[in-house]
Amino acid sequence: MASAEPKLTEKKGRGWLRQKRGLVKKKSEEFIDMEKVERLIRELTDKLCSLRQEDGIWRGVLSSSAISTSVSLFALYEIDKEKYQSVIEAAAKWLEDTMCEDGSWGDSVDSPSNPTATLLSFAALHAVGHDSPRTRQLLTERFGGYSDDKIIEGVLKYY
Repeated sequence: MASAEPKLTEKKGRGWLRQKRGLVKKKSEEFIDMEKVERLIRELTDKLCSLRQEDGIWRGVLSSSAISTSVSLFALYEIDKEKYQSVIEAAAKWLEDTMCEDGSWGDSVDSPSNPTATLLSFAALHAVGHDSPRTRQLLTERFGGYSDDKIIEGVLKYY
C-alpha cells in the first residue's frame, strides 16, 4: 500500500518541501508567509535578548566574543533600535571597553586582533553612532583608509 505522504527522497519539484511546511502557498506564483516570518523574528529576538548577560554582552561557551557581541548588537539595531536601545548601548560600551589599544579587536578578549573581528566591531559601532577614531586610524594605516573600496581592497590583500 502506497504512503499518502511522498518520501523526502522522492523528487517532487522545487518548493514541495516548503509547501508541506506551510511556508509557501501553491499558486501561479509562490510567496512567503510573512506572518510566520515575523513571528519567527520576534521569537528569535526574545531568545537572543534572554541570553544576554547583565553586563551587556553575549557569552559563548568558550569565551566572551567581540564577534558575537557586534553581530548581535547590529541585529537588534536593525530589528528595532528604539525597543532595544539599552541592550544596544550596553553592547556598544562592552565593545568600546574591550577594544585593543590600537583600535582593533580579536575573536575574544584574550585573542590576538584580526581583521574580521575588527571590521565587524567597527561596522556595528559605526551603525549605532559610536565611531572609533582609533579604529579609523588603524584602518587608514593598514588599508589606506576606511571607505568601502579601501576596506574591500585591504581585505582582499590580507586574505
